Amino acid sequence: MLSKKLILFCLSLFLSIGAFAHAVLDIMPEPQPYNVTTYTGNTSNKSVKQRTFIKERGGRKDFFSTEFYDILGRTTGISYTSGKKTPDVSYEYYPGQNMSIWRTEGKDKSITVHKTVYRGPGDEPPLFTESATTLKGDTLSINNARFEYNADGLLLKRQDFLKHKVYATKTYRYDQKDLVWAEVRSPYSPTYNAVKFSYDNNHHVITATDYFFRPGKTDTVASFFYTYDKDKLIAERDIDPSDPKKYISINYTYDDNGRISSMVSKEDTLYRQTTFQYTGKLLTKVTVKANDPYKLGKGYYTTSPNALTKMPMTNEFTYVYDDKGYLIKLTEVLNGVMLSALTYEMEYY
Repeated sequence: MLSKKLILFCLSLFLSIGAFAHAVLDIMPEPQPYNVTTYTGNTSNKSVKQRTFIKERGGRKDFFSTEFYDILGRTTGISYTSGKKTPDVSYEYYPGQNMSIWRTEGKDKSITVHKTVYRGPGDEPPLFTESATTLKGDTLSINNARFEYNADGLLLKRQDFLKHKVYATKTYRYDQKDLVWAEVRSPYSPTYNAVKFSYDNNHHVITATDYFFRPGKTDTVASFFYTYDKDKLIAERDIDPSDPKKYISINYTYDDNGRISSMVSKEDTLYRQTTFQYTGKLLTKVTVKANDPYKLGKGYYTTSPNALTKMPMTNEFTYVYDDKGYLIKLTEVLNGVMLSALTYEMEYY
């Protein structure tokens, strides 16, 4: 049996993320033009031998980690000790079994093993994941997830387990290949959360509505409305969770290459304007101007501004790449003051 404390933990986790079922879905059918990872450099690690992350904040440099890769670009290990050539976390691959395993040892000598079994070779999605921690032969924790798909490879169900007991189930329904309904339930609560999607004739999401169901009552907790120009999302209206009578409006523009060039969010007198600059095929700068540190944060999210930040604010992010197209530095400046710099030290085969 699961302990009462563990059940309460599962419930608190479930309810904290469940108010917006969007936050825990494995599938996001809405367009996300502000996801600019496609333009932040080479994403293949096939020529990378190792990558070291160093973060600088307030004039101080802190070693983060070093990742090691094999000649195929697969992660073979991670070290959290500066200069260490052997990994604290090691990865193993079993292509014939469509499986990967990575393991790590804690300071208390506990061993954690993470295993993923995939539907097939290559980029196939997972069928099963498991994470188990043992100490001196005793199992301290074990959690896993199981996935079910239809004949078209669309995800139908995901079940999450703690100590082999289900604590959350996500189910997905489709109209042809369009996701129209997703819900998240826990066996420990009579309440559950769901999202309903509707589409235009071109299979673009035009509405998404989050619901919270409880015995005898259904609440609409979030609504999103989308407008397109051909295949590009150009406008969005999101209901304000703190005031259902108000909407946050977001407008998107694109450059001649179809990449996002700006997104402007507004509600009453509040605004947030984000612009994206490119050099060649690469994103080189993102500038966020806003008069509130918290609201209208959808999209290119910034975490540094807070209640003490002088408004209106200007938050700038600059990207630097090497001659192979890999990101080697990302700096953040807030109101003219550099807050942090993340440096990637690369070693190639």
